[in-house]
Amino acid sequence: MAASGRPLTGRAARDWWSRGLLPRPHRRGLGQGRGTETYWPDRRVAAQAEAAYDFLAMHARTYSAALHLWLSGFPVELALVRGAYHRMIGRHYRSIQHSDDPDDRLGALAARVSRHMVKTQRLPSAIRDDLTDLVLPFLETFFSINWVFEEEGLSELWARVEPHVWNTKASATLALGDHQLEIAAGYLRRMGSLAAQRDAIRSATDYELIRARRLVLFVLGHVRRMAELTSQSDALAVPCRNFSIAVGRPAVPILVMVLREDWLRRRITAFLLEMAVKFRQGLRSGDFAKALASYQSTHAVTH
Repeated sequence: MAASGRPLTGRAARDWWSRGLLPRPHRRGLGQGRGTETYWPDRRVAAQAEAAYDFLAMHARTYSAALHLWLSGFPVELALVRGAYHRMIGRHYRSIQHSDDPDDRLGALAARVSRHMVKTQRLPSAIRDDLTDLVLPFLETFFSINWVFEEEGLSELWARVEPHVWNTKASATLALGDHQLEIAAGYLRRMGSLAAQRDAIRSATDYELIRARRLVLFVLGHVRRMAELTSQSDALAVPCRNFSIAVGRPAVPILVMVLREDWLRRRITAFLLEMAVKFRQGLRSGDFAKALASYQSTHAVTH
């Protein structure tokens, strides 16, 4: 740890493994009254300690660091993972539902989300307002503020803002009607809302959690591999890691619910296998451009 520029004392190390950030070490006697030694049989513990140091520097909460370690592929007890999810989901609930005026708080969040979606563009205020009005009912569904999804008129809002969201010149590259938007909201409520995520973590078996994390690591591993093949791999290392955590954290409970649907599980598995095959074929041919094109074309179809 000292050699990596991350100083760690023995006391801090004991605190880390007592809190689940590191696996508990083994202890053995040295014989002939020479005492004992503490050691880890898995050499990856050094990499886990370095990652724990970095995560704690970004997040003061220990449970957040433990969850991020687990999402990075390190061994963390699943009881800690479940506890971390419950605390994080509860914090998001309280941020809206326990505020003085949930409607105003949610409206401000919708405006912030709409600005983020088109932050590189200068749009007329009317388009930004339409985008905020379009985002708001989906945020209500996500936070379970309003169980009745009002889909009427949303397709008209979508038709006006969609070209600006994707920055396309076409008037409507993806036409969606009110009924289709209502179906999307239904999936959000059943599989992606905070209530659905909370239920998924409560009901998930250990196998379901591990399976969901395995899929997340599989996909993000391909993303990191793409970054490694570029000339900017070092510069992209930290952003890729942060992106992996930001995507992986909500993806696990959502995937738990999604993978319980047989038809969705089959489609996801087929897509992942196709993506891996195309990517590997491009790499074997030595043509990075082909690998990138195959990856992007597969992603475009799914998107």
